[in-house]
Amino acid sequence: MNAYKYKVHSAIYSWNTSESPTLPAYNVTELVQSILNDSENKGIIPVNNTTFIDPCPGKPKSFAIIVSIVSPDGKNVTRFCSCPEGRSINVNDSGVLCYF
Repeated sequence: MNAYKYKVHSAIYSWNTSESPTLPAYNVTELVQSILNDSENKGIIPVNNTTFIDPCPGKPKSFAIIVSIVSPDGKNVTRFCSCPEGRSINVNDSGVLCYF
């Protein structure tokens, strides 16, 4: 193997609102899968309003993902990663390992 392979199980882009005790969110799983499928991508997802449509202008947003990764050496891991808007996240080496 010479490249990372990704399977996005779930990815959400959420924002804070005072109208609800539950954070509203967009399911961005398919979009993130396509970003990671790009052969030029190295597991990095920019979390901003260029990557994702701004669902609620002026409100702080955050991103969360559960993704399985097969590294070039064949090692398979699943990670949960999250970050606030305005950062990039590298799913290859951030977050926490998940065990199911």
